[in-house]
Amino acid sequence: MSARNAPSAVPTVTNAWRVMHIPELFALIATYLEREMVDLVALSTVSKHIRRLTLPHMVRYLDIRIQRSDQICRFFEANPGPALIEKIEFVRIREDDVYDKFRYRSHSRRSRQPVPPFPIYWKWGEVGSLLSLIEKRSKTPLPRIDISVAASDIAFMKSNLERTPNLMSRICALRMIVDIDATDSFVYASEAEMMAAVTNAFGMSWDTFPSLIQSISSPNLVVFEFDNTVHRPFPSSAYAAVAGIAPPREIWSDIVQHLAKHVRELSVGFCLFDIDHAGYTEVMLASWPRLRSARIKFAGSHDSAEWVEILSFLTVHGARLEDLAIENNQNGPVGFNHTFRRLQSISLSRDVFKCYRDADRASRQAAFAERHSHSIREWSLSGNTLADARTLLDQPSRASLLGQIRVLRASKEVAEHYIRAGARPRHLQLDAAKDLDSLQLWRWLNSKGLRKAAEAITCLDIEVSSESLADLNLQLGHVFSSDHFPNLQELILCSTCEVPQVPAITPAAAAAQLRQTILALRSARSLRVLRIEHMGAVWLPPDQPSLLLLAKCPEALEYVSWHVHLRNVTQYFRVVRRKGKVERLQRLPPSFRVRIRAEDGVWEQESDLRKAAVLLNHSGEGKPELRLS
Repeated sequence: MSARNAPSAVPTVTNAWRVMHIPELFALIATYLEREMVDLVALSTVSKHIRRLTLPHMVRYLDIRIQRSDQICRFFEANPGPALIEKIEFVRIREDDVYDKFRYRSHSRRSRQPVPPFPIYWKWGEVGSLLSLIEKRSKTPLPRIDISVAASDIAFMKSNLERTPNLMSRICALRMIVDIDATDSFVYASEAEMMAAVTNAFGMSWDTFPSLIQSISSPNLVVFEFDNTVHRPFPSSAYAAVAGIAPPREIWSDIVQHLAKHVRELSVGFCLFDIDHAGYTEVMLASWPRLRSARIKFAGSHDSAEWVEILSFLTVHGARLEDLAIENNQNGPVGFNHTFRRLQSISLSRDVFKCYRDADRASRQAAFAERHSHSIREWSLSGNTLADARTLLDQPSRASLLGQIRVLRASKEVAEHYIRAGARPRHLQLDAAKDLDSLQLWRWLNSKGLRKAAEAITCLDIEVSSESLADLNLQLGHVFSSDHFPNLQELILCSTCEVPQVPAITPAAAAAQLRQTILALRSARSLRVLRIEHMGAVWLPPDQPSLLLLAKCPEALEYVSWHVHLRNVTQYFRVVRRKGKVERLQRLPPSFRVRIRAEDGVWEQESDLRKAAVLLNHSGEGKPELRLS
């Protein structure tokens, strides 16, 4: 028989082949892989058959970064037809570069801002085209949409959203940051020209603001965030003029009429100039019948005038609140006479206790703690003195209050007092200390009678100011050993100690120090998640995989977070172990750690940046798990 007429070879049918050709079984596997995404991407390159199976799972959670919207458009152009569009269930649109620029901890401000080749608002046109494809699909309901936007781009966002009116009513969350920036004043010929340009840009945004809210207002809109506390300072002579940039009171009046009907989670941050315009009063005095979570922040105030409205807000809505955070740099009462029957989480800034005389303050705090001793599981008392925090326990129900605590954020002194009194927090975040040894945490926690407290801790969040990561590496193996913390599953280490000549640090040197940290923690046998944040961290480029090879690491380690303060971004990795091969770190997209609520489509995003660093949820009773749906 000639070679031409020889029968073609029959492909070998392996177990792997069978799995990949049973759609239901492959769908189960792919659904699990949606969490980290990298395995789906790798699978999609195996064959055309598997690529067809994986692509629908890759687009189920569609995360649209404005800066890269053109890449997403090209992806759908390369895969035309309704098959993929029909599979989109949740959409997030975010101006991530703006948030990275304006929201940062004091030690993590970007040293240089990237200059895009064209204005960011141009990208909203590409987003509008992508949304048009989604709106035209036959599958219903349409996906819910979570949007994070810079206030200066409101007008451009609205004009593109109007191309898809059916999708506007599917917006479930609107987060807005007021991106006032004077650091680029050098591009203007004069200060007057700069102020005219800024005022004009935000004037157009605020004129559009009410009609935007009216257009998207629906029962689906359950989250609203507005932050005007992060603007970069203007020259002092122009400081008064910037007051015209804040939304005036009449605009807030129009907005609140539509927002208040449906919003369940409200986060508002006002600055000094909002006080001048009194727009905050419209928000505080409105009726929010569905409200469950409130975060209120003032970056400035006039003689604490805003507390009248805050107290009124708490009186009306307090009985429904499950989560409450108040931050103010002036003295003022938190409403210790109120009873929040459903409250599970409370965050009180350091000045909130100073409004009353000592004796009266102590009795009010104790009575407040007694009324809520059976409900609050998360206490954030960062910055508060031991004298103030101690009074919360001077009441008959202290044992119940301490027994409920699952998350405690406080100073070393407050944490020790609460734990010695009977608290057994699983998640412990300590205020910044000078050095690791000054905390003495592992010593007193392992003293007689407190071993149960050490065993209860599954997450430690530590920050030091006078020791570098190299200094910490010499201590980590002893301090965080499983002999001291047998159930420690997540460790957040932050060093704000200055490191000389950071621009000269190479990725290879930075990666070597990261490997030393991981190696030093081998004695933490239960550790699953590690976050490193220090002043010598530099970006680890994706084209140098050899940097991510590990000699040894804690046996349970799954995830590593590496924060680069010069960019104010975090790189995420997972530990890959293969028999007979060296362990290595594999990159993960930042979206892998976001929890998407299936019931309302919201992509959960923590506004407190230190809280946002934590990957696992430690507030429950079982094994801490990733904050994912």
